[in-house]
Amino acid sequence: RLLDLLPFFASLDTDEDLSEDRRKKWSDDLCRTLHTFTADCFPLKSTEFRKGTQEYHDYQGAIRKILSALELSSSFILFELLIWMLSCEQNHIFEDEILSSINRFIIKLNDHNKQMNLLDYIYSILFGQNPLFRLEHRLNALEKFILKMLTSVKKNTLIEFYKKYISLFVIEQLDIKIDLTSSTITSVLINKIATYRFIDYMYTILNKDDVFGVNSPIAKVFYEKVKQQEEARKTLNIEMPITAIKLGATMDGKELTKYVIARARGQFIDGKIIKSMDMTLINVPAMEKATKMNAIRSLAMSSFNCLI
Repeated sequence: RLLDLLPFFASLDTDEDLSEDRRKKWSDDLCRTLHTFTADCFPLKSTEFRKGTQEYHDYQGAIRKILSALELSSSFILFELLIWMLSCEQNHIFEDEILSSINRFIIKLNDHNKQMNLLDYIYSILFGQNPLFRLEHRLNALEKFILKMLTSVKKNTLIEFYKKYISLFVIEQLDIKIDLTSSTITSVLINKIATYRFIDYMYTILNKDDVFGVNSPIAKVFYEKVKQQEEARKTLNIEMPITAIKLGATMDGKELTKYVIARARGQFIDGKIIKSMDMTLINVPAMEKATKMNAIRSLAMSSFNCLI
């Protein structure tokens, strides 16, 4: 029954009348209480309770009260909690219901900064910047949240997101070499898969002028970074991978697109990675081997989708 009061308590997280210190303390306390509650009262696996039992209905009722509180309060803390719950399992029994509620929550926010914070949060999870999310959590998040989040926010928020991260995607992530013997290989693969998917969705969701056009805000930000790289190269007299992108007096998104296509094509046709990985993992435990091989295949598929 205490969950019936959750919309009220959660709304204090967004109460602008509270001082910053009080709001932060309240948020920390609420976050800690919610995680304790879910750890003590929710099953380790959402499929643990047999459908039709009292435990199942109690669990379903609790989930729905949290979802209702999310939509009523627009609480980022509840959003974080639900993202965590979904990331802990490959297939949560109430996944569709939770994702639909998150979608309505994002649309209802209708605030650029708040929506941007949500995208930044998902980015931090996928690219290993959030210590709470281990590799298996990132893999689960990879399949669930990218497209859902990108298609839920407003267009101007989406453009700002790509302006913020396009250089990281194209200049840094696409140029990272895959070392099959590295202890961080799975993390690197997740980063690359996420990168190709983000780029793929950029071309899919946004219109031509937003990406290709002479006045594309994304292309402008990207080429400013390219110019900085070029100036640094000339100053230090060193080669940089980004020199494959041609600089002109008037820049649009075409050279950016050509570069992405070249990288995606190279990644997709590089069949040596799968063969080499299979050989490298001969003595690796079956579950770990399956995870890495699935990641390699997912990378090939993501680069192919980006290519087409």
